[in-house]
Amino acid sequence: MREEDCLHIIGELDALLADIQNLLNQFEASGCTVTLKEDYIALHALQGRTLMERQRHIDEAPGTVPTLSDPLNGIAWKNTN
Repeated sequence: MREEDCLHIIGELDALLADIQNLLNQFEASGCTVTLKEDYIALHALQGRTLMERQRHIDEAPGTVPTLSDPLNGIAWKNTN
């Protein structure tokens, strides 16, 4: 896979992670972590799988190191070549 493809996929995964985090925040703010416990746990599992997939694509794009600019607003990329 080309580096550009990996970076595109990482960007999509970052957007998904932001959406998941927003949903988790809504669950916590509304007190639904107990009443909808299975859904809350499933969101955390999805977050974990998404992070693992993101890491796999980072590993496939050597020379590109992600640096967190803001955990809720995405990633700033720096090329190390």
